[in-house]
Amino acid sequence: MNLNLNFFTNKIFLISFFALFVIYHLVTLSVSPIVWYDETFFNSVTLDFITNHTFFLNVDPNAYHNQEILCYGPVYFVFNGLIISLFENSPFFARLLGLISGLILVLLIANQYRYKIKNKNILIILLLALCLDPFLNASMHKGRNDILAFLFYFIGILFLFKNKNLKISYSFLSAFFYLLAILTTTRLLVFIIPFIIYFLYIFIQKKELRKKIFYSAFVWGGALVFFYFIWILYAFGSYYNYVAYFSSLQGLTTVYLFGNFFIPVEEYPLLLTFIALIIITLIKNKSIFLKSEFVFLFNHLFVFYFLISDTGPYSVLVIPVFYLVFLNIFIHLTDAELKSRYVKIFMIFILLFNAGIFIFKSGVVFIKIENRNYSNVNVFINSNIPKGSKVIGDEVYYYAVLKNNCVFQYMHLLGAFDEIEKYRREVFDYEYLIISDRAERTNDGLFDFYEKNAKLIKIAEFKTQKSDLLNFLKFFSIYDFAFDGYDGIIYKRIK
Repeated sequence: MNLNLNFFTNKIFLISFFALFVIYHLVTLSVSPIVWYDETFFNSVTLDFITNHTFFLNVDPNAYHNQEILCYGPVYFVFNGLIISLFENSPFFARLLGLISGLILVLLIANQYRYKIKNKNILIILLLALCLDPFLNASMHKGRNDILAFLFYFIGILFLFKNKNLKISYSFLSAFFYLLAILTTTRLLVFIIPFIIYFLYIFIQKKELRKKIFYSAFVWGGALVFFYFIWILYAFGSYYNYVAYFSSLQGLTTVYLFGNFFIPVEEYPLLLTFIALIIITLIKNKSIFLKSEFVFLFNHLFVFYFLISDTGPYSVLVIPVFYLVFLNIFIHLTDAELKSRYVKIFMIFILLFNAGIFIFKSGVVFIKIENRNYSNVNVFINSNIPKGSKVIGDEVYYYAVLKNNCVFQYMHLLGAFDEIEKYRREVFDYEYLIISDRAERTNDGLFDFYEKNAKLIKIAEFKTQKSDLLNFLKFFSIYDFAFDGYDGIIYKRIK
């Protein structure tokens, strides 16, 4: 069986692919996905940072016990705030930081391994598979902080792996970028475990270098603790207040800790490829797994699945690590082993699977692109709600309401319906309510709950035309969110 893969190393092909890849993401950034809760959460905190240099969630003042949102750290809000301040607050620019982070991550991985792997065909196929990975692509559009955090974390790993001579400067830079990662989301604090195990492993393994390893580890740990403690003093005032803050959020934070072993269906082929490649490598050259890089990467996988409760978005913290394991395996396999038909078959398998998912999802996005055109939502809100009004609703209309210079708060998130409704009616004293078809469909009785406590009059309805193909997809349940869009109704509250 002769698998000729030389086409993939053609420079014109690679440049054209990446250019089209970037253009695709720029075109679809504002339309996929539709505006959702997490991005509006982070965006609301970002706007408060831009305006007041604090981290309050103004879109839901009751959440987090009326405290600042300090559990993530300031880094994401600073970078995202810079982009929004330079341009505007819209789905496109609110998500741009994630896209830039993802593209930089791909380029850094490609640059790190392009000279280390002998077989360029296998290298390029794996990098193409990474580019087309469904979770990496989704993360670049989410408007969340995870992919930026992983980018900093990966740079910290790079300096760690490059530090063969145990330079103090490299240890410091590794700690600095890991610090940026945990100041982007505190969730990455659990990944201090692979760093600790890495230093312990090389300390045991390299007896002749123990003194230098000790100094290197001391600088790494000292720099991390010192600068993180500065953040604690700045944000919380004291370590006691830091502990008290996270203790007060225990119900919100513990739900995301301790692994639930959730593996999305789209990850199955990657996991299958991972297991197969590990078995092939154990047969051919099992000693390579004793290298310190593998100790680190396998510990990362262990920590993720045992200590992080994944609901989907956090998969970006583990997916790139599978590809890093592949790449590090390929560094140590001989040219003859890399040319093995089994290696080629599994790499082509993961590439074709990722490409298939990418093409299918992209096709649906382009079919729905007019339904997802947010400028239509802006016009709808501007035409029916006076500027300066107090508006409640579900998150899909968040950007349009703010663009209309109105005040917006959630109508159904982060709490019990009765408590939220009472606060919005008695304290916030809302004037308009806007609810999407999706919110009504997924929150049974939500509108009825508000209607029984206030006099609401329908004043406008937003409807988009659904194509026959979307009807087909929905009918056969091929694509569960084929109908997700911005259809909804505006109600005016009569006081």
